[in-house]
Amino acid sequence: MLLAMNKLPLLFAIFLLSASAASRDFPALIPRAVLFGNPERILPQVSPDGTMLAWIAPAHAVLNIWVREIDKPAAAARAITADPKRGIRDFFWQYDSKHVIYLQDHDGDENWHLYQVPVSGSTPQVRDLTPGKLQARIIARSPDFPDHVVIALNERDARFHDAYLLDLNTVERKLVARNPGDIEYYIADKKLHVRAALARLKDGSAEIRVRDNEQSPWRRLTGWSADEV
Repeated sequence: MLLAMNKLPLLFAIFLLSASAASRDFPALIPRAVLFGNPERILPQVSPDGTMLAWIAPAHAVLNIWVREIDKPAAAARAITADPKRGIRDFFWQYDSKHVIYLQDHDGDENWHLYQVPVSGSTPQVRDLTPGKLQARIIARSPDFPDHVVIALNERDARFHDAYLLDLNTVERKLVARNPGDIEYYIADKKLHVRAALARLKDGSAEIRVRDNEQSPWRRLTGWSADEV
């Protein structure tokens, strides 16, 4: 009996705290649109020549790329893409300051293509730089070569990506590294020459391979065992 009586003050205190919490006014829940909706503006980027500003913002409720001249008011902004579905999440300026480049897949299939769109003109035309049934990846680009970019494509074999030098004007591409089947990704130098690669081997180990130039054979530089990877 004495033990039960000793518990009464504690139970009474818990009751008072619970009642106080129940009567307290809690702030309203954050709307789902704030947490999961499209941002107003993201990824502002100034063109390489410093004259233009580009960013991503909704156009007809879908994220697209917008531009305006640096010295113009905000009202002069215009959308240069018109993606009607999933929207555009990332982009970069081509070093000629006349185009922007972005990756986009088709309805979420993750077969990314590389697209180019001019920033001038009343109705800019988007151009697919990597047409076909394939997935494109960006390897490297350089301000010293504004009309070229190094990309990886799995066009030859869907399992593996080969490296290509892509001409952004003519859309011609040159194979610069053929994937033997174990290359995860390639690395290019500042001259856009593919000279390093990360390979994943069948035993779970990995190694870095390098070459002196694009005509030289690959050689192992360093590596890690399966336990170290």
